[in-house]
Amino acid sequence: IIGEALKRGGADALLAETSNSWDEARLAIEATKDLGLPLLVCFEGALRDKAMKGHPETAGDVAEKILQAKLQGAPIESLGFNCAPPEDILTALQAVEASGMGLQLRQAGVTLAAYANCNDRKAVHDAGECQLS
Repeated sequence: IIGEALKRGGADALLAETSNSWDEARLAIEATKDLGLPLLVCFEGALRDKAMKGHPETAGDVAEKILQAKLQGAPIESLGFNCAPPEDILTALQAVEASGMGLQLRQAGVTLAAYANCNDRKAVHDAGECQLS
């Protein structure tokens, strides 16, 4: 319903931003795949597990799932990593390339995107501005 409203409002594309798991991204893909709009799917760049430990080195696995969704007809145009330190984003992008998925994504018409958080993370956390609920 939200995707349809955005389309009626004039959206040219949809962004599933800061997905925290494949299940979350999969739901966004399923909910929007028939709207006729390009989809950009972005994951929290550290790829944290339930214990909040980062695993950006597993980004190749995420890329493989994105590719499969694209090959099954989802209008995915970009896989991105965001909302994490630049070092984690870089590790995620390197993992996609090292797995061979970067080339496969590009061949399928899926670009890679990245936008990191560049701030004094310790100061933000110490100030209580980055709380998990």
